[in-house]
Amino acid sequence: MYLDLQPFEDQTAYRFTASRPRDGRTGPLVILKSLENSEVFGPHLRKLRETVGNSVPVMQAKIADSSPEGWTKNAPAFAAFIAAAYQPLRNAAMDRSRELDAIRADKLANRPAIPLSAGEAEKLRIVFAHEVRTAQTVQWLSGLKPSELIAAASGNREFGSVILSNPTLRAKLPGDLAERLERDTLELAYAEQNANAVKLKPTYDLPLRQGGNLDAAKAIARQAIASHEVARDEIAAVEMVLKSAVDFVAILGDISREEAFGLLNG
Repeated sequence: MYLDLQPFEDQTAYRFTASRPRDGRTGPLVILKSLENSEVFGPHLRKLRETVGNSVPVMQAKIADSSPEGWTKNAPAFAAFIAAAYQPLRNAAMDRSRELDAIRADKLANRPAIPLSAGEAEKLRIVFAHEVRTAQTVQWLSGLKPSELIAAASGNREFGSVILSNPTLRAKLPGDLAERLERDTLELAYAEQNANAVKLKPTYDLPLRQGGNLDAAKAIARQAIASHEVARDEIAAVEMVLKSAVDFVAILGDISREEAFGLLNG
């Protein structure tokens, strides 16, 4: 047998393995079961699994009736069939990645808060004052050591945004400190956004208490960041599925990964 196709299922994943017994090459397409519960990717992953699963018996019969050369001519047609399910999954992952990038950029952006009621002259005044303050902040921060930068940005969303948006300042931070600062700044940005939405309630001891509930806003912020990280993990897992599909098609057609990638991506 010049090509063997085997579907397999265990507790964690669905696997479809193409192998070339003569030289031991294998290309498993792996779909994690947990990913099929994803609201964004689940439908696309189920479609890919069903498409490949339904194709395997047909391909097995065709392989049994074909010479290696004959099968090589038929393989691109099966790859195109798989591509019809592969491409929507790829597109969904790209769209979700762009969406998360936009959310992150919005939260980390260093821009002034402009009231909705502000007129054009007031907007210009606010923007100009913000730019002047940012330039002064950058000049001051430039003289600080990495640990001092982190200390300066602690609890200060504006300083965090300035550091992260300035390539020179950000480059002063080692990777772990930059990641920590980004997470802290994201939490502060989410908390500021939700502070007015979660109000403090008056109590017997504090009958006049009012304003935003910062602790509740921070809890909401941490939940939002955790959801963001889960979404990023899902994208990374989908990327692995897409790569495994390329490996599967490469062995299927006895072609290079680059050629298989081209067949699947059109």
